[in-house]
Amino acid sequence: MESLNEIIDYIIENQSINTGYNVYTNIKERTELLFVSPKQGRIVPEIKLYTDMYREVFYKYWRIIYRIENDLVKILLIIDARMDFEELLYEKLIKL
Repeated sequence: MESLNEIIDYIIENQSINTGYNVYTNIKERTELLFVSPKQGRIVPEIKLYTDMYREVFYKYWRIIYRIENDLVKILLIIDARMDFEELLYEKLIKL
């Protein structure tokens, strides 16, 4: 699970500054749309049997997972959609 800064740093290091800037700008624009229409994202399918409070939207292959709290959107994590989300979640829970 990565922060936006970690993602952008990785892209800049492995691709280019322009690509990093474009990804950053597009992810920020995608998240800003959530503040206008917070329920636009789907419920995260891997955990929908347990809770419907976590939603997600995508930018290319990035999953932007968020929660709505008192009509406010809280971005929780941004992960590569090609990764095994259930495995990442399991690893995080084991560390608690």
